[in-house]
Amino acid sequence: MIPKASTARKAAWPMSLGLLVFLLAVVLTRAAAAADLRAYFDRKSVYEGDTVTLVIETNSGTLGEPDLSPLDTDFDVLGTSQSTNISIFNGQRTDTIRLLVTLAPRHSGTIEVSPLMVGNAQTGPLRLQVGKVPDGGTAGAGDDIFLELEVGDGSRELMVQQQVPVRVRLFSALPLLSGDLEDPQVEGALVTKLGQDREYSTHRNGREYQVIERSYSLSPEHSGELHIPPVRFEGSARNSKGRASGSRGSLFDDPFFDRFFQNSPLSQDPFGAFDRGKPVSAHSRGIDLHVKARPGGYDGAHWLPAQALQVEDSWAGGVPELRVGEPVKRTLTLQAKGLSGSQIPQIQLPSIPGLRVYPDKPESETRSDGNTLYGISRQGIILIPTKPGELVIPEIRVTWWDTDAKHERVTTLPSRTLKVADAAVAADGTSPEEQSKVQPEPRTASETRARKADQPSEGATASSGNDSLSAESDGRYWLAGAIVLVILVGIGGWLLFRHRRSPTSPEPGGQTEATSQDAARVRASSARKALRTACETNDARAAAKALLTWAEASWQGEAPHNLGNLAARLAEGAGQVRELERSLYAPTSGSWDGDALWQALQGGLRHTGNAAPGKGDVLPPLYPTRRDLPAEGARSETLRDRADEDR
Repeated sequence: MIPKASTARKAAWPMSLGLLVFLLAVVLTRAAAAADLRAYFDRKSVYEGDTVTLVIETNSGTLGEPDLSPLDTDFDVLGTSQSTNISIFNGQRTDTIRLLVTLAPRHSGTIEVSPLMVGNAQTGPLRLQVGKVPDGGTAGAGDDIFLELEVGDGSRELMVQQQVPVRVRLFSALPLLSGDLEDPQVEGALVTKLGQDREYSTHRNGREYQVIERSYSLSPEHSGELHIPPVRFEGSARNSKGRASGSRGSLFDDPFFDRFFQNSPLSQDPFGAFDRGKPVSAHSRGIDLHVKARPGGYDGAHWLPAQALQVEDSWAGGVPELRVGEPVKRTLTLQAKGLSGSQIPQIQLPSIPGLRVYPDKPESETRSDGNTLYGISRQGIILIPTKPGELVIPEIRVTWWDTDAKHERVTTLPSRTLKVADAAVAADGTSPEEQSKVQPEPRTASETRARKADQPSEGATASSGNDSLSAESDGRYWLAGAIVLVILVGIGGWLLFRHRRSPTSPEPGGQTEATSQDAARVRASSARKALRTACETNDARAAAKALLTWAEASWQGEAPHNLGNLAARLAEGAGQVRELERSLYAPTSGSWDGDALWQALQGGLRHTGNAAPGKGDVLPPLYPTRRDLPAEGARSETLRDRADEDR
């Protein structure tokens, strides 16, 4: 029995040795794969609201499917993309595969990321520091992108409910592909956007920047300390600065290629259409303000902090000659610089002997010149004299606070002395009793209330003379109504006769169709002339409008709705149309010369016959709310499409 057991052990030894070698090979392979796999953040520290890129790379030639679920606790995964880099050194080829994961941290502090499984390999642990945004901002003049936040004239003190201008400026030395510039969010204050964005270029520290400027009006709702948090911008910019930053980024920046590709959409960067851009962000500084309360010695009934205020009155048809029982309308208008219309209160008039007063509800509006608010309030007042003689309308005093001079002011509307005539001296010779009975129809709600106050009660009786006059008037009204009815019936019959004689629908190719075609030719000719004028004056916006109008008149029902689709349909002039589009939407496009566009299109809009007109035309929004600019090559795609392709 002993020899048999020894033989069994000898037979099992090679099998155990083979299993051990296999397990050792697996362990060594996984260890080698793990050693070859690297993961890191492109930045070790970021601010709240910034995005960060997680880079996972390997030189093994293959990259397994990553498990990104451990990131869900602390990050929002915004998108992924993959790239391969091939390098040859001393005859040896190395393939580097990178997986780029764009992340947005959900909170501040130190974020610890546990190892990630990528196929059969595992990365090491990661750490990222996320800090609070400093009040001094994250960038300044000289950087590629930075933000400026400016309040008023630089003063850090203001009064409660005072309107102060706020300006946000975005400076970019890089060509931006997309972006989102947020509005100031201030707790305890009302922020109103004024006018449209301004776009211009400037120089800071020797660099040229394209600037987007927005204006706001800020009004604190209570006194005390007021903090304006930093304003944030997030977007994407081209990876290559090119001429926008003053460098020669590629061979295609050579003047020879500029001349060679002069009329081609590839003139600036033949690979611009494939530039997915890099994420960029910036934060402005925060600002602290001190809001003062209403002064204790202020005498006004209403708190009105303004830069200027005026009061004026007007009468329908000028200052009238008043008569007893006849209503007249007076309109009081208050205009304030630095206040909204809703902040202007209603004027309360004192009681005036010999006069009934019926005020209407004020109508208010707010205007802006792009820098300041202007509030306007109009209040109508119906006045009805009750006795003849002189009538004194007292002055109107409005107390307000001058925010520029920082003291109280009073604006006064002088008093008026008017003469009220007796109703007996009316020009038509009617008696005082008839004058009081026959009154003009009220035109406003206040006049109606005044009429009801002056009318006799339902139980009052009228004289027999007035009854006969009323009956005679009723007879005249019935006769006039009958005449009007006969005229209307005759007109209706004539229109019905003409309708029956006319055809129900025009024949194909008939007069209606010809008229429509003539009108289209007229519109096309007018748009062509407008395009020529815009090209001669180098007015890019007018040229784009005229060009789309010409296309609409030429291709009725199938017209393109934007310049990109129009360029895709043109057999000639497509490059010039795309150049016009870049000059309108690209932040660093510079001036535009319209001569080339007119030379290419003056012979007419010639269709290629390949595009499907009228399908898929989508008008791209203007920067900064639009998410993509038209590509400079043969296609244009949105950032969302690009993200889908990356996934």
